[in-house]
Amino acid sequence: MKIKCVILFLVSLRCFGQCPPEGVLSFSSQAEVDAFSSNYPSCTEASSLSFNGADITDLSPLSQLTTVQHLSIYNTSLTNLNGLENITITYIDFAPWIYISNNPFLTSISTLSNSSEFFVDNIEISNNPVLNSLEGLESLTESTEFFIFNNDSLINLNGLNLTVGFGTLIIRYNDGLINLEGLEENTFSQVNIESNNMLTSIEGFNSISYLENLTIIDNPNLSICNIESICSFFHNDWDSNDPYSAMVENNAENCNSINEILLSCSAIPYNDNCENAIPININEPIEAYNDFATESTNIPSCNNTDRLDVWFHFNLTIPTDIDILIDNGYNMQLWEGNCANLNQVPNTCSLNGLQDISINADTGYYLQVWSEVTGRRLSNLFNVTLQESSLSVNDFSDIYFLMYPNPLREVLNFKSDMNVDFIEVYNLIGQNVKSITPNTSLGQLDMSDLNAGLYIVKVKVNNNLATYKIIKE
Repeated sequence: MKIKCVILFLVSLRCFGQCPPEGVLSFSSQAEVDAFSSNYPSCTEASSLSFNGADITDLSPLSQLTTVQHLSIYNTSLTNLNGLENITITYIDFAPWIYISNNPFLTSISTLSNSSEFFVDNIEISNNPVLNSLEGLESLTESTEFFIFNNDSLINLNGLNLTVGFGTLIIRYNDGLINLEGLEENTFSQVNIESNNMLTSIEGFNSISYLENLTIIDNPNLSICNIESICSFFHNDWDSNDPYSAMVENNAENCNSINEILLSCSAIPYNDNCENAIPININEPIEAYNDFATESTNIPSCNNTDRLDVWFHFNLTIPTDIDILIDNGYNMQLWEGNCANLNQVPNTCSLNGLQDISINADTGYYLQVWSEVTGRRLSNLFNVTLQESSLSVNDFSDIYFLMYPNPLREVLNFKSDMNVDFIEVYNLIGQNVKSITPNTSLGQLDMSDLNAGLYIVKVKVNNNLATYKIIKE
């Protein structure tokens, strides 16, 4: 029988010989797989090859296939991909993709390693609970988007030998993943490493040539982040003024924030001098460190001991009185002007914070911070917060406590160096409209159900009471 390619509406359709129309092979049962070679004895090429059937256990009847554009394997009972050893993933009409998901018994995809070099637009390996290796992807050279999530038996990413990745790499919810070995040669512009419960180290994540955005969050055992590539990224390439370029939080100690990573990298702070001062916004705490900083030429008017200083700056649009809160043991000096011409603001050189400082509108202010060796916290990290004096009547003495943002829209965050006993919220007629007993040092209070307006917040920490005013927008 003579096979013809037909052109319809000027759209060219590829000929697939004795394959199904347009080369689409879709199998929903083992019986369909078993009948393939009889039904299509000369079919070797498929634009799309997909499997979706719980009784599919054996792909060996498909060994005649040599070329596939799209590969989908989901909701099967396969333990391996034997039968696909002769296929090559290749471009036919559109960029290829691979989707391997929800296969409860799949332990290996190594059969794909027989493919010659190939690239895919998108690849997803997800919800395969006993898949223990990504070996089989050695020939994959390029991908735009790569998603690896919910594969609880993966302990590393060996087999993932991509040399180029121009888009997104997401590694999420892989509960057995210990490290990122296998990423040594990979480059992506956006990387998300999230909620991998057993991940202890990001060793293996070495190539960051094109990295623009990095997210490392909610990995509770991740404590080793000070690998050379990440130290270099945060110290040299990361834009500290761009809040969207990196996010690091809710991991284990040493990986719980960008500054924790930099501190463990023994990196000089990126706010080491006036010219690199980090902007501070009202009621938004800033975490920083001054270990490995250098002594600037700006000499404060008070305590000048062990002055390895770091810098912050702000410029408010309206005149107001402010407080500057900082962890115990840290000194500060407030300056006015610009880095080329700084003048000390009178009576603003202090240990452990400033209160009721009058600030002019549309004026540049620079905050110089340093610490004494005897006063440093064990973590060598500190928090600094700028807030309006009218919104704080704190009487906590030496207790560290922060509450932000203020004004707020939905959620009020709190942070202390001790467990918070209770937080009570009152409206202006004295009614208690919200209360919690968190018994934790870090948390949130949902204020979304309250009307806009001014509220009084009472806080108790270690039998010490304080009262705050907050604004709900």
